[in-house]
Amino acid sequence: LCGFLHGLYGRDANHARAILDQALTDPVLGTWFPVLQAAVPVGELGAARLARALKIGKAPAHFYQSLAYGRATDSMPGKALASLLRGIATLENGLDTTVEILYRRLLSDSDQKKMHDPALIAFGRDLLLQMRYAKTGREDHRLGHVGKACLKGKSGADLVEKLCRKLRTAEAKRETYA
Repeated sequence: LCGFLHGLYGRDANHARAILDQALTDPVLGTWFPVLQAAVPVGELGAARLARALKIGKAPAHFYQSLAYGRATDSMPGKALASLLRGIATLENGLDTTVEILYRRLLSDSDQKKMHDPALIAFGRDLLLQMRYAKTGREDHRLGHVGKACLKGKSGADLVEKLCRKLRTAEAKRETYA
């Protein structure tokens, strides 16, 4: 169905959008909606549909992971993406998915020599403060890239101090390794 939607979007974007509108509330396809939406450029209309999908609550967090690939979120305004990511982060196991989507968008912007949207930078800073330290380094690379993009300037330096205090506390409690 994703390949069909992608092809249809190239020939008749309005028809593809109508199918996505119907899939959003469909008892079966609603669960898969984030995957279907990622098959076409998201843009403002798709961002609104994804926000609605979050409110409906059928799709688990890992289904939103499809937004991380194929530059699906490149056409989304930064403010809309930041809002969507805030919602995904609240889902069960949503933080990993959120980190992956933000990481991929920041990477894509860098590859295209685009400035990072201020709303995404602000969200990235909030996300870094939310993260829990663990004994695995699974997210280190992605979080490193997010940190590199989001922790610049004086306000970034202030946040780094907070993150270092948080790391010191986690290490003292043996929640992580230095």
